[in-house]
Amino acid sequence: MGLRIEVVQQARALLQQGYSVRQVAERLGCSRKDVEKVAIAQSGLRNTRLTVTCALMLLLIAWLVAPRRHEDRVPAASATPATLSLMDTNILAAYELIAAGSIEDRWLLEKEVFTGSELAHERNVLARLKDELEGALDHYTTIAEVRALKNRFGGQIAPSLFSDFGGGSSKLIGIPGEEIATLSKKARSGIEVVFYPRSHAQHPRLKGQHLLYDNLWRVCIMAMLDYPDRTWRDAAFIHELWHAKRDRDGAASAHAPPLSDSWISEELEAHALQAQVMNIGTASKYRKLLEQTVSHAPARTVHDFLTTVPPTTFRMLDTLFQQPMRGEAEFRTAQYVLNLGVAWLEHHQKNQARQEQEKIALYRSIVRPHTMTVHPGR
Repeated sequence: MGLRIEVVQQARALLQQGYSVRQVAERLGCSRKDVEKVAIAQSGLRNTRLTVTCALMLLLIAWLVAPRRHEDRVPAASATPATLSLMDTNILAAYELIAAGSIEDRWLLEKEVFTGSELAHERNVLARLKDELEGALDHYTTIAEVRALKNRFGGQIAPSLFSDFGGGSSKLIGIPGEEIATLSKKARSGIEVVFYPRSHAQHPRLKGQHLLYDNLWRVCIMAMLDYPDRTWRDAAFIHELWHAKRDRDGAASAHAPPLSDSWISEELEAHALQAQVMNIGTASKYRKLLEQTVSHAPARTVHDFLTTVPPTTFRMLDTLFQQPMRGEAEFRTAQYVLNLGVAWLEHHQKNQARQEQEKIALYRSIVRPHTMTVHPGR
C-alpha cells in the first residue's frame, strides 16, 4: 500500500530539509521503501558508480557509463581505437602486476549479528572506525578542501550498519536509546557512514564496492575492512565525502547527467583531492614520482603516453603504500592511471581551457561502455 497524500507531502518536505530516507521513515512511521519512492520521484536516483567487468578488471575510476558527448566537445587529438586498445593492454599488465602483490581482504565483521556479546564487539568496531575517519579529517587540514570538509562534517560522523532487511537499509546496532537521538542529529547535519560486513558484500545495492557515496540515501557506504594502508583508506573516504559535500551544497555537478562535462569535472575534483591526501601520506613522494614520469615522456597525446608507461612504473607508485588487499588492486590501478594522465596534461598542455577539456576527454575515454557495468552510487 502506498502513502497517503498528506504523508507524501510531509516526506517531501523532510527530504528537502536534508533528512535521510531512513530518518524520514522513522519520523513518519512508514516503510523506508515507500520513502525511497518519494525520493526517487522528487529528485531521481543518480546511477553514478561503476564496477569492473570480469573481462577487464582494471579501470574502476568513475563508476558510471553513459554515451559520449558530441564530437565537438572532444579535443581533436582524441585517441584512435588502436591507441585505446594499446592503452588497455598496458593498464591491464599494470593491474596484474599490482594484484600479484596483494593480500586477502581483511574483514572486521563477517556477518550481521542480532544478539549476544557480538553486539558489543560490533558497536566497538563501529566506534573505532568512526574515530579513525574523524581523525582523517584532522590529519589533512593543510589541504583547503579537507578543511572545508572538516568544517562541514567534522565531529558529526554517525556510524551505522547495513542490513539486508527490506531489500537494504541501515540501522543503529546495540546503541542505547539516549544515544540514538544524538546520532540521528549528527547524521542530519553531518554524514551517516553505513558500514557493511562480508556477508553483505554482494548485495545488489553494494556489489562488492569498498566505498561509495549514495545520493539517494545521502550517506557514505563503506566495507568493514582492516585496510593495510590508512592513507589509501583516508584518501578514498575523503574523495567520497567531497561528493557528499557537493550534493549537500546543491552543486549543479552533483546532479548533472552522468559523464557530462559538469559531472566529470566533479569527479576530477574528487580524484585530485584524493591524490593530495596520498601525496601528504607519502611525504610528497607520490607527486614527485608522477612528475618524474611525465616530464620524460615526449608522447604526442596523453593516450599515447599511457600506452608507453611501463607497468613497473605503476607498481613503483603502489610501493609507496602498504600492499593492497585483493579488492583494492583495481581501485589503486585506476587512481594511478588517472593521476598520471592528468599530471601529463598539466605538464605538457599549457592552454588552461584546452587542458581542462582534455582532462574531461581523458576521463570519458577511460570509462568506455564495453568495459563497465552500471551501479547506483558515486
